[in-house]
Formats: sequence, C-alpha cells, structure tokens
Amino acid sequence: MGISDIKELAQCAATPCVTIYAPLRNGIFKTKEGPVRLGNQLKAARKYLEKDFSMSREAVNTLLKPAEALKDDHFFWKTPADGLAVFVAPGMFRRYRLPIRFAESATVAKRFDLKPLFPLLMGNQHYYLLSLDKKHARLFQGSRYAINEVKNTDFGTAADFYPAKSGDKRLESHGVSTAEKSSIFHGHGGLKDAQYLITEKFYRSVNEKVRQLLMFENAPLILSAPEKFATVYKNINGYPNLIDAQSEILASAADEKKFAADAWKSVRPYFEKQIDESLERYEHLAGSKKASADPAEIVTAAANGRVECLFCAKNARLWGKMDPIFHDPAFSEAKGEGDEDLAGRAIVETFLQHGLIWILAEEAIPGQKMLAAIFRY
Repeated sequence: MGISDIKELAQCAATPCVTIYAPLRNGIFKTKEGPVRLGNQLKAARKYLEKDFSMSREAVNTLLKPAEALKDDHFFWKTPADGLAVFVAPGMFRRYRLPIRFAESATVAKRFDLKPLFPLLMGNQHYYLLSLDKKHARLFQGSRYAINEVKNTDFGTAADFYPAKSGDKRLESHGVSTAEKSSIFHGHGGLKDAQYLITEKFYRSVNEKVRQLLMFENAPLILSAPEKFATVYKNINGYPNLIDAQSEILASAADEKKFAADAWKSVRPYFEKQIDESLERYEHLAGSKKASADPAEIVTAAANGRVECLFCAKNARLWGKMDPIFHDPAFSEAKGEGDEDLAGRAIVETFLQHGLIWILAEEAIPGQKMLAAIFRY
C-alpha cells in the first residue's frame, strides 16, 4: 500500500463505505484465524448496513460478495503480515495485508475509516532509496513499515554506455571522448579510470531520470551503495533533498524485512528531527491565529484546506457530523447514527491537501489534547 492507494480510498465518492481491520499472526493460514476474523467483522458490517443504511439482505450480499470470497483465497492468506485491511464500496473492493497490527473493527459510513493506516505515512513519512552498484540502479519508495521498488523506472545499465568495439579497443570500447581518453591514459591508471568515467556517465543518466520521477516530490532520498559509488553519485546529484544518510545493505543482497529495517534506521533521524521542529514551531505560534488546539476549529480548517501541520493523538476518536456547506462540526459524546470520526476526517483532509500529519501519544500533543494544528493562513 502506498500514497496513491490511500488517495484513491480517500477520494471514493460511492457509499456506503465498509472498512474492516483485523490483527493477524504469522502462520495463520494453518489455523484459519485470518478468514475467521474477517468473517466475524463481515457479520458486524452486515448488521450496520441493514440498520444504518436500510439495505436489503440481497443488496448487502451483493456489496460484500468480493469480501466474502476473500475468506477462501488461499494464496492471499499465505503471505505473512501483521494486519488485515479491507475496503468495500459500490464498485470498489480493496484488500491489503500490512505490517501494522490493527485493532479488530468494522465500520460502515459515508467514508472509509483511514485513520488506522496513517502510521504508514505519518508526517507524509515516505522516503526514496536509490540502490546503486557500478552497473545497475533501482529506486524504492519506503515508509516506517515497508519498502517497495518503484516500477517502470527504465534506468538501463552501465553497459548502455559501452559502444560497439572497433579500431583501438583500449580506447573505443569504453565510449569516452577524445579529451577523456587523453585523461585516462595520462592520468591515474588507464582502463580503471575508463571504468570510472563510464560509471559516472551511467549515474548522470540515472540522476536525470530520478529528477524526472521525483519532480513533484520533497521526500528525502537516501543511497544504498558502496561508499566509492555513493561518492560518485553525490557529486552529480541533482535532487534537492538527498540527505546525509546511507543504507549499508544492498537491495540485491538482503531479504525484504532486513532491507526495509536498515533503510528506516538510516532515515529515521531525519523524520524525528521534523517532529521536533514541528512541535517547536507550534509552541512559537501558540496563542496566535496560526495555531490552535480547538477540535472544532481544526476540523473546519482541515475541510477548508487550511491545515499545514496536524498533530493527532493515536487513539483520538471525535464522533459527530459535519455541515456539508459551512463545514461546521457537531460533536457527539458517543457514536450515533450517521456519525463519523471527525478526527479521522481531519487527517484525511490534511493528507489530501499535502499537509504534514503527526500521529503521536496524547501526552506528546501540544496541550495534551486530541488534536492540535498549525494553519497555513
């Protein structure tokens, strides 16, 4: 699951929206625990659909049919994971096995309940990792819990910079200019320097593609490469947020979990610094019109695209309804018919407007509130 998946779910206009979360354990395929947990939450969802949305049993069966079929999808349950997330709406069915151990729940509302997913992208905490050796390059997008290769990057290989051999093989087989040839054979080691120049040419090509791929990004980029190759790339890098962190494990030499853990270890200090800076900025703005810990003001501001940075307590649930025109919230002490989690809604609205989101322990939230925010204006 990535940013595009969450955006798709957040922008779903069909209703009702059924959201199911459940914890999983490794090896549950043998015990059938996963399908059983899913089945229990589907039963709860059926009751909500019939009661709160007045749907007939036939209509409920049609809506939940793909989720019911998932219980018998043996291939899906074989993959180890800590948590299950299922999303069902008219014309939409998505299911994910994720590295988060969710609390078990079933929610039926006008929107998907996406708040439990945001530890995956807290603070928009995604990053990119470029894995390099002298011949190949691979680009990954990662978060706190997972890392996945970016598809269709088409970096090519260093071999693309070796033209067909002809004439003087020592000079022409390396695809370098006359000036470069002169520097090679009157420089620091002949063909060894020629290989350096070819690697550099390849990295320049990679750098241009990385800049194009990440043109609208500001997420940090780290390198996974032996030091000598990392140095070459850093000298030609054109991406503005290449940070001074480096993974020690090559993508080609590690299992997925170890690779993801090592990458996160490298980039984690960058994000921890961001949290500290955001909290310091809030304290500086506290008492002005640019900051607030009032849930009603924050929920309205998020709906209007005003929230630049949102702090939300991990267990925050603010049930209520939102005026569709003026975006004024009406909070309830407990969940009532037609209520939605307005804290979760504020998170989604902030995410869609490219704001920062920090999910923290309640005691870490400014004023120890459920919500706090810095406004754009």
